[in-house]
Amino acid sequence: MMRPLFAIAVLMAASSYSHQQSDDFRPPVANLGASLSETKDRLKPLCTKLVTRQITPPFIVLRESVKVRQMQADCDGFQFGGAARWAEFIFADDTLVMAWILTEAKDETELLRQMTLAYGPPTHKNEKFIAFANHGAALRTDRPEVLFYAPHLAPGILPWFGAASTFR
Repeated sequence: MMRPLFAIAVLMAASSYSHQQSDDFRPPVANLGASLSETKDRLKPLCTKLVTRQITPPFIVLRESVKVRQMQADCDGFQFGGAARWAEFIFADDTLVMAWILTEAKDETELLRQMTLAYGPPTHKNEKFIAFANHGAALRTDRPEVLFYAPHLAPGILPWFGAASTFR
């Protein structure tokens, strides 16, 4: 009888650990690493308007990541945090590497609460960002929005979160 109980306890602990490691805050459509066509297909029913455009030149943080082109899918009416939002999904060479979801200043407290529940305490805080760098996420406070980014972009993004942030 002890063995089945032990196995159940181990399974419960493992499922609890994997749940803690999941990203329940980031919308599933912000699947970093997904292709542009896959993301557009998933966005179509979620947007009142969806426009794709090329960004030239690539953002400074992406310049070394982009070999061919940077694309952006702009989604109006994206449901996030209980409201319809403008969201920007950014691709480096057909791979989703970043997503910005514009919010409102009045939502900051609730978004921060949800992010802290999902990710634990913030890793960085300055006049522009409250960051959860271990999870590739940040709450921007000077212009209300939420950022999700791929791990390989961290060297270019982490300076934004430092005391002397250079992000504009």
